[in-house]
Amino acid sequence: MRIGILASVGRTLDAFFPEIIDTWRGEGEHVVAAAGTRAERVDADVIRGLTQSPSIANLAAPRALSLWIARHRLDVVVTNTATASALVRATQRSVPIVYFCHGLHWSENGPNERVWKGIESALLSRTRAAIVSNSEDYEWMSARLGHDAVLTMPFGVGVPIERFPRTPLPRLGSVPLKLAWIGDMTSRKRPALAVEVAKHLAAAGVEFELEMVGTGPAVDALEAQIRELGLTKQILLPGRLESSAVLARSHALIHTAEWEGLARVTLEAAAIGRNVYGFDVKGVRDAPSVSLARDGDAREVAAKIISDLRGKSFSHEYPEPDLLTTEKQSLRVLNSLRGWVNNVGNE
Repeated sequence: MRIGILASVGRTLDAFFPEIIDTWRGEGEHVVAAAGTRAERVDADVIRGLTQSPSIANLAAPRALSLWIARHRLDVVVTNTATASALVRATQRSVPIVYFCHGLHWSENGPNERVWKGIESALLSRTRAAIVSNSEDYEWMSARLGHDAVLTMPFGVGVPIERFPRTPLPRLGSVPLKLAWIGDMTSRKRPALAVEVAKHLAAAGVEFELEMVGTGPAVDALEAQIRELGLTKQILLPGRLESSAVLARSHALIHTAEWEGLARVTLEAAAIGRNVYGFDVKGVRDAPSVSLARDGDAREVAAKIISDLRGKSFSHEYPEPDLLTTEKQSLRVLNSLRGWVNNVGNE
């Protein structure tokens, strides 16, 4: 089978697909990749007119995509990220297209929910099948494509276990409670809520250190919030760091996003063996080893952390590392791809 993997930008290929491509090639499949910008870890074609966000430049993409599909004589295109997925499904009819969806672009009762659902509904007539990572997206897709045409991946694309090995928990009491927050500092990720959690921990007399790793447009406001609350000694903003090292030196992860497809960092935390504390929202409630609070209730998150701290139960049950491997998840996807292309159906 000749498989083409398509993403809007090269860094998406780098982040999610190197191990998948290696696994599929190891199974004898011919795999090529493409994006609108160059990738560093994946040998990928650059598609003219393909952009991260919708743009007038996209007018050049249909012809470039047609040439790419024809040149590689593809049997199937596996597409990921919103712009690339919309363009290839709207304009290409010579090959079946599978939408590898890290998360449909809406949350329950979100402000643009109806618009996004309308767009995605229109594209489903050109979607052979879909791969999703959370229960809400599975229900929505399977109601429209049929259950046999939707594969749900509770562990997403998996985790490269060699980079996230199971690591002993730092000994409680020997150091302050070490917490991590990892992600893009944007309005959807809501880092300010992690600072609110820290405020409640401090008010309860908990000795802690919160390392907030990432960059983004919310950094300046976050720094001001931390200063205003007098938490500059407890909260660190180091910028971007390797998540595996941050999780290994932490007791737990705080996750505050408004919604997710499936938060990769929660899988990384489960692989290493760390609890996650977050909100009961799409894509987070399906994560392994997560303690859920009402959406936006930072006080309740802090209370759950304090309860586990007092009970010395900072070690929940975690999936076996073998279940989280990228190789295992890649083989599940490949088996389904073979069935969909041959019109046999899902596994």
